[in-house]
Amino acid sequence: MMRASITYVSRRSERVFFGITAGLLLILRYLLTTEEWGRTVNDLIVAQGEWISVFISVGFMVGLISQRGLRENEWLENSPDLIREMAEISLTGVYLFQNGRFEYVNPRFSEILGYSRSELEEMDAWEIIHPEDRERVKDITFNRESGGGSPAQCEARMVTSDGETLWVEIRASVIQYNGAPAILGNFVDITARKEREESDLRHKSEIDLAKRYIEDVLKNNYQVIDGYAESMTDDRARMVVKRMVFEGTEFIENIETFFMLRETPPGEAVQRLCLATVVDQSVEYVRARTSAEILLEGDDPHVLVLASPYLWRALVNLIVNGVLHGSGAPVVIRTSVGEEYALLSVVNRGDPIPVDVIRSLREDYGTGRGGSGFGLKLATEILSSDGCSWWIESGALPGGGEGIVSFNAKFPIAKLNDEEESK
Repeated sequence: MMRASITYVSRRSERVFFGITAGLLLILRYLLTTEEWGRTVNDLIVAQGEWISVFISVGFMVGLISQRGLRENEWLENSPDLIREMAEISLTGVYLFQNGRFEYVNPRFSEILGYSRSELEEMDAWEIIHPEDRERVKDITFNRESGGGSPAQCEARMVTSDGETLWVEIRASVIQYNGAPAILGNFVDITARKEREESDLRHKSEIDLAKRYIEDVLKNNYQVIDGYAESMTDDRARMVVKRMVFEGTEFIENIETFFMLRETPPGEAVQRLCLATVVDQSVEYVRARTSAEILLEGDDPHVLVLASPYLWRALVNLIVNGVLHGSGAPVVIRTSVGEEYALLSVVNRGDPIPVDVIRSLREDYGTGRGGSGFGLKLATEILSSDGCSWWIESGALPGGGEGIVSFNAKFPIAKLNDEEESK
């Protein structure tokens, strides 16, 4: 059992520990007041929540004793009961290990592994460590017991009473127990976190495979088909093939942009962009691949805006949508620049867009409008970056027949620094 001769820390160490605990509490308080507190605290609870609860409990206990002015001998006299009580209610699996046996395990330890406390204290402690991790954990433990430099924490797999494998994070320290070195430690179940990490790695591997397939197979095949189309003598057939190649390559470009969007760090999701450069880049891209007529109207777009670095791809998709679904009339790009915002509109004549299709652009990837709808949905996602907004105006022209469709986006104007102002 746990009641035995234990060497306690000094008064100075107690104060140092209390200082560290107070610091951890301040960090936790900061995390709770940040905008990203939800994700951050959730990760802490999953990965380290039990450790924090222990720090808080011990910190409160030490602080309370200090405030009451107990003398050092009173603290030492009462410590065994306090330490045992804290271990008994801990959310972590707490144990005292010596000579290959558990001298003590707390209720949470028993609960996690499914063994009774008496079973754990009677069995060979190494039996609960997964066979593939056993030697590594032994080496770490023996090295720490002998005063070596092994890490104070490690991750390993444990095996429950019913044979289930759990991933745990173990933290331990060497103490003197009954006149000999022993390991006092605790652990938390991190199986969910490890499964999530493995899932993320698997997902990334699948995405990388898809990227290589797109680059090495699909793009090359479309280039070959496009080359054959140039040699076709039937003008109508050649135009049909080239349009198919164009739509296919655009879909590939959108898939690649979709991947890049999800890999963009949050701090780079919005950048300062010259609107004129974005417009010119997009128009030149479409003109080089189609015979579409594109007109530019409105204010001079030489202004810095805050938008996604993939804004040019969104504009290309809106222009292409106007080309593919329009009536053959020119696609108009209209800009309006104010003091705080710049407005960009892509206008084309053609069939009005149904209300349910417009609604779906804010919900999922797929409009059912004769194509995949992927390009438009990607465009609206890009136009939804922080501070930006978009909307669609669509309706029939007076007299019936064709309608007019206007895709509109509003961007905050970036403030110029002193050097930019001087230019």
